Amino acid sequence: MSSFSPAQRCLSNTELLDLIYAEIWYSIRSSRRDKSRTLVTLAQTCQVWSEVALNYLWRNLRGISPLLRCLPDFWNVVDGIVTIKRPLTDADRTTFGKYARRVQTVFTAPNKETPTAHHALSLVSDGCILPNLRKLEWKVTNPSAFYYIRHYLHPRLEELNVIFNVGQPEQFDVLFTIPAVFSSNLHCLRILDMPVMARALQYSSSRISHALPAWNHLSVLEIPDVTFDGLMSVARMSKLRELKIYQLRSLWVGSDPVVTGPVYSKQQNHHALLALNPPFPVLQNLHLCTHEIAMPAVTDLIRTFQAAELHSLNLRFAGLEDSTSDLADLFRELVDHCNPQALKEFRYSHTHLRETFSSLIQPLFSFSTLKVLWISSVRPFNLSEQEATQIVESLPDIEQFSADNGWQRSGDTPSNTLSVLIPFTACNKLKHLSISLDATDKPRGRVYAGKQTDFPRHEILHFKGSVLEHHQSPTKNFSHAKRWCYIEEILLLMLSRAREREYRRMGVETSIPSEDWTSNWGRRLNAALEEEDGDWSDKEMVDARRKDLQSLRYELGTS
Repeated sequence: MSSFSPAQRCLSNTELLDLIYAEIWYSIRSSRRDKSRTLVTLAQTCQVWSEVALNYLWRNLRGISPLLRCLPDFWNVVDGIVTIKRPLTDADRTTFGKYARRVQTVFTAPNKETPTAHHALSLVSDGCILPNLRKLEWKVTNPSAFYYIRHYLHPRLEELNVIFNVGQPEQFDVLFTIPAVFSSNLHCLRILDMPVMARALQYSSSRISHALPAWNHLSVLEIPDVTFDGLMSVARMSKLRELKIYQLRSLWVGSDPVVTGPVYSKQQNHHALLALNPPFPVLQNLHLCTHEIAMPAVTDLIRTFQAAELHSLNLRFAGLEDSTSDLADLFRELVDHCNPQALKEFRYSHTHLRETFSSLIQPLFSFSTLKVLWISSVRPFNLSEQEATQIVESLPDIEQFSADNGWQRSGDTPSNTLSVLIPFTACNKLKHLSISLDATDKPRGRVYAGKQTDFPRHEILHFKGSVLEHHQSPTKNFSHAKRWCYIEEILLLMLSRAREREYRRMGVETSIPSEDWTSNWGRRLNAALEEEDGDWSDKEMVDARRKDLQSLRYELGTS
């Protein structure tokens, strides 16, 4: 008895063309200009090809100037000023609509788009200028032009990024009118960077917080600051997955901080948040950047979490009075109130606190499924090989690890030697490694600005993909140092070969054209890997290299 499989649907001509244009438009090998030229050429072949090509050419606009070029006989544009030449006709509306309906994203240009330009566009449209717009980035700083934002809003808009002029407080009223009329599908609101002027920013925080209850359907929210009343509104958002507050200063302050000051005790705040049961019910990504607020205030917020399923946590601090005990309290609360199996990315930085590396890294070992770990401090971190080994063993899934180079801010010299890199060679999943090292060539000194100096030199190593390189600049060449040669001869081969074997086990093609490598030794290494038959054991090679390294420990620490 024969079996019949259901007929498979064939792609239409339009769908096939869409696949072709998508391959051209999203190619990473071509510049935006080259992609546009290719699509313009294809659009000029025939009507069928033209329709799909125009969709891609007009999908994302950087500024409204392309729209102004649609009707050159209807208006005149000189230095952004638009003047109308004649009465508007139905043919003008049809021509403009042919292009406007294709636009899905607009990024406005600050200080370049005049009120007359937006007014002219509003004349040729019926209600909404761009009826299929999905994302609007409104950076119109001209107060007279700001309110034309209403002509770009419609119920199908999904993402709104807007910058307000804190000197024009009435602009914030837009936040109250948008939800009532235009926000049926709007799920992402980002209020972009505003000038840091204390009193003006406090006022804007209050206005934003008052408007937040009307935005309870958001899944992504980015704001400069929030008062406690606003925080309660955010905590009630049942769909909020991503929250970023980038100038946090009013967290536990009442709705009008300029007038009333703090109105709740910490205990009352906690009870109010916990009564929501739970607050932030589906929050996955949290980014907090403090501004004139102490670390304990953020710790108090973490205490309100109830087994939070955070996937990404980014904390940036700048408190002058923060202490290492505050840091210990923060990390203790993170471990107690966040699901250790859910967190995949953790980033931490402090511009003033001089903490030790061990005080930071030890609590994070509880989050054993971390894939990204970036920590930054005012001074360079000093790692031992034992600590590096513990990182690799405790975080087996780590893909990106960065202990930022605090020496650039503090002037301190890092004491890490190349030996701290050795444990990371056993981590096949590692894609990015950034550590400050002491790369001083003490016996020879250095030539800097034409003078012989004994100035200690250190650089950051970046491990991306299969390549571990040190940085060079036009005035400095670090490749002559003995230690860099050692990286080339030993560590590069170990890291690259380990990843090569891992890719082969996964069935991933790893042949890299020689022009993609940025140095002669990289090309030689690539050629050597291609000549290998792949039958020998990585473990045998790594063990042999480790024995070689054991005999060179003294040189690594003293040369």
